[in-house]
Amino acid sequence: MTWHMYSVSPVKLEFSTTCLELRMRYADGNIARLGDKILVWEGNEGVVVCSMDTDEYSEDYSRETFGYLKQGIMVLSEKAGLIHYVQPEADMRLLSRRASRA
Repeated sequence: MTWHMYSVSPVKLEFSTTCLELRMRYADGNIARLGDKILVWEGNEGVVVCSMDTDEYSEDYSRETFGYLKQGIMVLSEKAGLIHYVQPEADMRLLSRRASRA
Protein backbone atom coordinates (compact mmCIF):
# COMPACT_ATOMS: atom_id res chain seq x y z
CA MET A 1 0.00 0.00 0.00
CA THR A 2 1.31 3.44 -0.91
CA TRP A 3 0.50 6.51 1.17
CA HIS A 4 0.45 9.99 -0.34
CA MET A 5 0.74 13.24 1.57
CA TYR A 6 -1.02 16.33 0.26
CA SER A 7 -0.53 19.89 1.34
CA VAL A 8 -3.67 21.99 1.63
CA SER A 9 -3.57 25.78 1.67
CA PRO A 10 -5.66 27.46 4.33
CA VAL A 11 -8.93 28.97 3.14
CA LYS A 12 -10.46 32.03 4.73
CA LEU A 13 -14.25 31.84 5.01
CA GLU A 14 -16.31 34.84 6.00
CA PHE A 15 -19.94 34.77 6.99
CA SER A 16 -22.25 37.68 7.67
CA THR A 17 -25.62 37.52 9.39
CA THR A 18 -26.64 40.65 7.48
CA CYS A 19 -26.18 38.96 4.12
CA LEU A 20 -29.28 39.33 1.92
CA GLU A 21 -29.33 35.59 1.27
CA LEU A 22 -30.10 35.02 4.95
CA ARG A 23 -33.17 37.24 4.88
CA MET A 24 -36.52 35.62 4.33
CA ARG A 25 -37.79 36.08 0.79
CA TYR A 26 -41.10 35.40 -0.89
CA ALA A 27 -41.19 33.18 -3.99
CA ASP A 28 -40.98 36.30 -6.21
CA GLY A 29 -37.64 37.25 -4.63
CA ASN A 30 -38.86 40.18 -2.51
CA ILE A 31 -37.45 40.37 1.01
CA ALA A 32 -40.15 40.10 3.70
CA ARG A 33 -40.61 43.51 5.37
CA LEU A 34 -42.59 45.01 8.23
CA GLY A 35 -46.14 45.84 7.16
CA ASP A 36 -46.27 43.47 4.19
CA LYS A 37 -49.73 42.08 3.55
CA ILE A 38 -49.25 38.47 2.52
CA LEU A 39 -51.11 35.35 1.54
CA VAL A 40 -49.91 32.95 4.21
CA TRP A 41 -51.67 30.03 2.53
CA GLU A 42 -54.79 29.79 0.39
CA GLY A 43 -57.68 31.32 2.35
CA ASN A 44 -55.49 32.89 5.05
CA GLU A 45 -54.01 36.37 4.76
CA GLY A 46 -51.77 38.09 7.27
CA VAL A 47 -49.52 41.05 7.98
CA VAL A 48 -45.82 40.99 8.86
CA VAL A 49 -45.75 42.59 12.33
CA CYS A 50 -42.00 42.29 12.87
CA SER A 51 -38.96 41.14 10.94
CA MET A 52 -35.91 40.02 12.84
CA ASP A 53 -34.11 39.64 9.48
CA THR A 54 -34.44 43.35 8.62
CA ASP A 55 -34.51 44.56 12.26
CA GLU A 56 -37.99 46.08 11.83
CA TYR A 57 -40.50 45.96 14.67
CA SER A 58 -43.95 47.45 15.12
CA GLU A 59 -45.08 49.19 18.27
CA ASP A 60 -47.19 46.21 19.38
CA TYR A 61 -44.52 43.63 18.47
CA SER A 62 -41.31 45.17 19.79
CA ARG A 63 -37.64 44.16 19.59
CA GLU A 64 -37.68 43.79 23.38
CA THR A 65 -40.41 41.15 23.11
CA PHE A 66 -39.46 39.31 19.91
CA GLY A 67 -35.79 40.12 19.27
CA TYR A 68 -34.68 36.93 21.03
CA LEU A 69 -35.90 34.98 17.97
CA LYS A 70 -32.89 36.37 16.03
CA GLN A 71 -34.18 35.51 12.53
CA GLY A 72 -37.31 35.27 10.45
CA ILE A 73 -40.58 37.19 10.57
CA MET A 74 -43.70 37.27 12.73
CA VAL A 75 -46.98 37.22 10.87
CA LEU A 76 -50.36 38.05 12.39
CA SER A 77 -52.69 35.88 10.32
CA GLU A 78 -56.47 35.96 10.08
CA LYS A 79 -57.05 32.28 10.80
CA ALA A 80 -54.06 31.10 12.83
CA GLY A 81 -53.05 34.15 14.85
CA LEU A 82 -49.38 34.95 15.40
CA ILE A 83 -46.91 32.72 13.52
CA HIS A 84 -43.09 32.83 13.47
CA TYR A 85 -41.51 31.92 10.13
CA VAL A 86 -37.82 31.40 9.41
CA GLN A 87 -38.56 30.16 5.89
CA PRO A 88 -41.61 30.96 3.79
CA GLU A 89 -44.40 28.47 3.18
CA ALA A 90 -44.57 27.20 -0.41
CA ASP A 91 -47.83 29.13 -1.06
CA MET A 92 -46.80 32.30 0.80
CA ARG A 93 -46.75 35.41 -1.36
CA LEU A 94 -46.65 39.18 -1.11
CA LEU A 95 -50.03 40.83 -1.77
CA SER A 96 -49.08 44.43 -1.03
CA ARG A 97 -46.34 46.44 0.62
CA ARG A 98 -47.07 49.43 2.82
CA ALA A 99 -45.75 52.76 1.64
CA SER A 100 -42.28 53.43 3.01
CA ARG A 101 -41.92 56.04 5.70
CA ALA A 102 -39.84 58.88 4.32
